[in-house]
Amino acid sequence: TRDRHPAPPRPAMPVAPVVNNAAAGTLDVMVGAGDGNPVETEYAMRCTTMGLWVQGDGSLGAAPVWRSAAGWGVVTVTGLAEFASYAFAVTARNGGGVETAPGIESTGMTQDATPPFGALSINGGAGRTNSTSATLALAYGDGAGSGAAQMRFSNDNTVWSDWEPVAEVKTWLLTPGDG
Repeated sequence: TRDRHPAPPRPAMPVAPVVNNAAAGTLDVMVGAGDGNPVETEYAMRCTTMGLWVQGDGSLGAAPVWRSAAGWGVVTVTGLAEFASYAFAVTARNGGGVETAPGIESTGMTQDATPPFGALSINGGAGRTNSTSATLALAYGDGAGSGAAQMRFSNDNTVWSDWEPVAEVKTWLLTPGDG
């Protein structure tokens, strides 16, 4: 007898997912188009950086969630650290449960949401000085962000010095007179 219901064809390897719209703790991920699979093919998306699967609500979990490409649409993956790179790959399966290996990865980087900070102390914290030469003690940082890299100075908030690499101490000439 002949099999009246042949097995569905093996699914094609998924193309790289689309990763974009970075925010501080999120990235949008979408199943990439053009792999040639039929519309009923199901896909599971994995954050390979963390070894976790993208869930239907955008969170990350231990088990895969299978949906059609249209069923996934664009999912906003949440719970990501700011200013960090994440890679995603997609696996496809046909109606018979046959899965592909993960396709090519795509990466995205979340945004840096922590602004840099700084503090300044003049002449060891003195309330006043009678000299135009001042020693500035500087403290600065940016948490896990992109980092404080340059600094510049002004006596009037209009004319500024050239940008220079950050340092912990800077000698600066103040404008003569009280103020």
